[in-house]
Amino acid sequence: MRLAANLLYKEIVLASTSPQRSAILKEYGFRFSVCPANIEEQLEQDLSPEKNAENLAIQKAQAILPQHGKIILGADTIVVTKKGEILGKARDKEHAREMILQKCGSVEKVITGFCLISDEKEVSGYEVSEVHYTDFSDEKVNEILESDEWVGVAGALRIEGEKMNSIIKKITGDYQNIIGLPIGRISHILRDFPV
Repeated sequence: MRLAANLLYKEIVLASTSPQRSAILKEYGFRFSVCPANIEEQLEQDLSPEKNAENLAIQKAQAILPQHGKIILGADTIVVTKKGEILGKARDKEHAREMILQKCGSVEKVITGFCLISDEKEVSGYEVSEVHYTDFSDEKVNEILESDEWVGVAGALRIEGEKMNSIIKKITGDYQNIIGLPIGRISHILRDFPV
């Protein structure tokens, strides 16, 4: 699905190395370049997971704005367990195993904070989706771990991965948001952005 030409002439800079976010922008026909923001991703204890995701997205976008005169897109995804634990990226395979085991028969919230910023304007927010998991076996956990679908993603959750997808019962909310960008919301906001 490609977007209207009047939106696509705006070039944006993605403040992220996420291949998933780049893939979404490419799929929807955006003109963009990548300039990672090298910030220390610290969660604030007094903020909700939603506000933490939004805050990190703002920090990423603001960090590279001085280097570019274009529209910057920052984003950050946080996964929250049913018990309220925030899951970042797995440190290693054993850490990923712990995260995947927690998913069994449970529900997780996936929150992506975003920030669109230019010299003239700044808009930020967040989108929340939910992933509902089946009851699954240790064999399934091992299959996911061997597939490397857990590498480099929040909560060891790569929803578009074949092995990961086999343990998902249903999702509620924006599918693209779970991958890493609520592209519908971002596209809508971008229409009113000055070049």
